[in-house]
Amino acid sequence: MRRLVLTCVAAAAVLPPDIEDERRSAMKTNSRYVIAITIAGLALTLGVAVTAAQWPGDRGYRGFPNNAASVGSEAPISPMPPCSLATVVGDWGVRFSGKTPDGAEITGINTFHLDKYGTATMHAWTNVGGGVFFESSGTGTITVNADCTGTLVEEGEGASPPSKFVILRRGLEVWGVYDAPLFVTYIGKRIDRVQ
Repeated sequence: MRRLVLTCVAAAAVLPPDIEDERRSAMKTNSRYVIAITIAGLALTLGVAVTAAQWPGDRGYRGFPNNAASVGSEAPISPMPPCSLATVVGDWGVRFSGKTPDGAEITGINTFHLDKYGTATMHAWTNVGGGVFFESSGTGTITVNADCTGTLVEEGEGASPPSKFVILRRGLEVWGVYDAPLFVTYIGKRIDRVQ
């Protein structure tokens, strides 16, 4: 067997240059077809997977309805239940960043507790412009709409303007933005849920 392999390798090495060029060209063309077919198959597979694995209650991938007809034999996914204050009650860790009204960079983190009555207590560590660091505490109230949007209104002296937020991942995450004059966004992630 060893002798046969060596003989084949030796024979391939002595092909005339024009035949060798044709062989290499054919191999490149064949490998391009294989790659193209693989990519097309992968895209088709991923396209079906994206359409089939939508979040419950959404409108489907790029506006196509998310129902059994769009995916084949898959059963419809049940809609997500409406949000309420109970969806966000508990303890949160929040990261925020943006700019103050005078254009200084602002970034920080805070802890956030929300009780079942909509009362929020917060404790923040904030850095402004890389040179000013301070710690603060505050209170506020939260309202939550059935469409999983809501409003936070902070209270007291030095309170930030109201912010709007959206509840994601069935109450595990919140994304928000403060009203003018702040240009600050935040992301909150659940630490613990109050029972």
